[in-house]
Amino acid sequence: MDKRSAWMRALPLAATAAVLALYGYRQIWLLAAVPAGARDKYPTARIHQANDFKHLYFGAVLVRMGESPYDETAMRQMARLAGVSVNPYVYLPFTAQAMWPLSYLTLRRAIETWFVFNQFFLLSSLALIALAWPSCRHQAAFVALVLVGAGWYPLTRTLTAGQLNCALLFLIAAHWRAAERGWNWLAGLALALAALFKIAPAFLILALLLQRRRRLLDWSVGWGAVLLLASVLWCGPGRYLEFIPVLRQMGYGESTWADVGFDFYRQPFNQSFNAFFHRALTQNPATQPLINAGPDLANALTVGVSLALLLGAASLIMMNRGREFLRQAGEDGQREMNDLDLAISVIVMLLLPSLYWDHYGVLLLLPGAIIAQYSRHWWTLALVAVASALIAIPQGFFFSLAPSPPHGVGVLLFSMELWGTLLLLAVAVALRLSVASSIQREAQGQGQGI
Repeated sequence: MDKRSAWMRALPLAATAAVLALYGYRQIWLLAAVPAGARDKYPTARIHQANDFKHLYFGAVLVRMGESPYDETAMRQMARLAGVSVNPYVYLPFTAQAMWPLSYLTLRRAIETWFVFNQFFLLSSLALIALAWPSCRHQAAFVALVLVGAGWYPLTRTLTAGQLNCALLFLIAAHWRAAERGWNWLAGLALALAALFKIAPAFLILALLLQRRRRLLDWSVGWGAVLLLASVLWCGPGRYLEFIPVLRQMGYGESTWADVGFDFYRQPFNQSFNAFFHRALTQNPATQPLINAGPDLANALTVGVSLALLLGAASLIMMNRGREFLRQAGEDGQREMNDLDLAISVIVMLLLPSLYWDHYGVLLLLPGAIIAQYSRHWWTLALVAVASALIAIPQGFFFSLAPSPPHGVGVLLFSMELWGTLLLLAVAVALRLSVASSIQREAQGQGQGI
């Protein structure tokens, strides 16, 4: 029995080691291998594509020099000196300030350092998510999450682009777990950092208001105000005023650097509603539209769908928040509702903007795990698996299935991550309604018993 017990104890450790080895192979070897035909024979050529990290890096350099990261001429000049191409800087000044330490490194070393940081952020995020399961399942949950992460193509895209998604996932997961422990000051700090690092997580602060979680809301807003004030004192209010035109350029049917041919709002790897409607209803370089109805209709439909989504999510989050219902729900019921509200909020915050790049799917690891945790039927797990496949599989694979030129069903194939995200949202909404219904039935049963 002792020998068998030793084997049983060693098995989870072996499984963890094997999965981490697989993850390491996937992230280090596959990403660091020199792509076929690449001019750059440096061993980490693949991660040096860094199409998104470059403007973060140059933005941080410009802020450190006291110049504007929104100055197109300065940004392009720095890119020319480095011998690389660059996209526009589209974040708050706070983001460049947060990346400021990396600006002292060369571009190549900064890319490699950020790649390592992203590994820490991702694995730490998965560990935090695994802690939501009962203690006897922590290790198994972590193994499963790492295994999923190893094959999650949005992660590959995040790492090769040098994006911020892993850091955001870590901050949102830290906010979630800290709030669960009652550490409101830490949860508020994590959420404030996420909202200033990239604007979209500010929607999660709105969710706290709708949930009437006053103390957590106060800490989040308080930390946000302190950090924003520190940022403004560092770079001056003018830098934040310069961001306003950039924000307008990221509206529906708009694009930054449109004067030089950029059309980010309708590019194939953009999985937003706005991108889908433009590819389906307007003349565009990627697809043959179902009908040529023009950009005004595409933008109007986007506004309508987004408003419906926003109002629906807000109504659901506000539902069952009265004191009497929360008393009946107890700690377990409140935790389930809060967790599912977070899952819904993260999904909705991705769906509302005009840009939903395929690599944003890294953030869906959190709501996907929450939904799987609270799934009580095989069919909900099956739907989560289908949604995850549509998100995890490289979107380029679906593009390859479309006829040439893409038309009809082919237009739908250009938005497969969008459909997977909507399916995940539908399951989360169904579970949230089911939890509230179960609490009501139990309360009614107790009342009848009395």
